[in-house]
Amino acid sequence: EFAKVVEPEYLRQELVSLFTNLANDEQDSVRLLAVEAGIAMAGLFRHEDLEQQMMQTLRSATEDKSWRVRYVVADKLVEV
Repeated sequence: EFAKVVEPEYLRQELVSLFTNLANDEQDSVRLLAVEAGIAMAGLFRHEDLEQQMMQTLRSATEDKSWRVRYVVADKLVEV
């Protein structure tokens, strides 16, 4: 919800880096929530920006060691 109201430049510069850091956290529960938020944020990007900014992190989540993270990515992938 926060990402929907911030300026696009702030979204690209600040929130994407926060998402990337959280998506690479040691705790699977943090990665799980980060992936859910990242997928919600992905809907705010144009296709070119999405590929450049977030898709690498979302792709790596498909190979996460936690089945819960992989499940959320698979379940929410249609939204992306």
